[in-house]
Amino acid sequence: MSSDVGLETSKRFLSTWLIGDLVAGLSVVAVTAAWPEYSPLNIFGKRKK
Repeated sequence: MSSDVGLETSKRFLSTWLIGDLVAGLSVVAVTAAWPEYSPLNIFGKRKK
């Protein structure tokens, strides 16, 4: 029985982590689409040499 509880906890943790990554990725895409000047490629590409 205890292994079932550990398995359920692992599944819950994994699904929470995956959903969180999906939300973070979509947020970056939305910010890039709304404000292209805040694109990660533009921010990191403007470093002084």
